[in-house]
Amino acid sequence: DRTRVDVFFPHVANGELRTARSDYLGDRPALRAAGLLVGGKVVRADDRSDLALIELDSLPPTARALPLAADPPPPGTRFVAVGNRHDADTVWNVSVGRVRQTGPLADGYFWQGKKLAGGAAAVLAQLPVGDGDSGGPAVDGAGRVVGVVTAVRTRAPAAGVLVASSEVAKLLADARPLAGAPPDAGPSVYD
Repeated sequence: DRTRVDVFFPHVANGELRTARSDYLGDRPALRAAGLLVGGKVVRADDRSDLALIELDSLPPTARALPLAADPPPPGTRFVAVGNRHDADTVWNVSVGRVRQTGPLADGYFWQGKKLAGGAAAVLAQLPVGDGDSGGPAVDGAGRVVGVVTAVRTRAPAAGVLVASSEVAKLLADARPLAGAPPDAGPSVYD
């Protein structure tokens, strides 16, 4: 329900990725000055897919877009998910998982009394996830985003729910008119 957010980008110091949460939360002014803490405006939120699109005020010069997988990954596909668990002293926490099945989330799930992702294309994965991992990308071995971590499947042990990359593509396509670009105009600030 937020309209503005702050986004942290990885901070490398002396050739080493800093992962301590305290390094990020305790050094906001320096990170903002270095372009590694960036403000953003929520331009679209979609309960049907449980996704939000954020337009950032700027990007660090080292930031690179991850391509979206064109097709759902088959069962057994290995992937890596990156999250930001609230119960960890680190950021950029990595989980490794495998696809169990793909298809629509017929019933969706509930969060804070609101039904989300009902009917959304999804990937059910064997993946240890928890609070704070939501919103993180799940990336296959070719570097493509196969989905976005959104929920824990409580009826299946160590199962996570990813909203499929096709839902991300739909959200981006729906946002193109907001940017003033025709739908077939090629890459935009939303790519």
